[in-house]
Amino acid sequence: MSSNLSELWASGDLPQKKKIQSLVFPSGIGYDKLKGRVQTKKVNSIFSSIPLITKDLMKIKSGELVNFNQFSARVTP
Repeated sequence: MSSNLSELWASGDLPQKKKIQSLVFPSGIGYDKLKGRVQTKKVNSIFSSIPLITKDLMKIKSGELVNFNQFSARVTP
């Protein structure tokens, strides 16, 4: 599902978009009018882990060593 979020968002109706937004940004999102920026206090931990895991996968593909013990810290109880 995470790899198709943009397609789901583009094809979704308003209730579906609200569900996707709530899933990715559980604390909601805000807009700072003075800075002209969208901001959020929290991103779903699954989605925030994707760039970290992707980086490690790229290391593996290039033959670099990856410390697999680090992944257990990314799992929450």
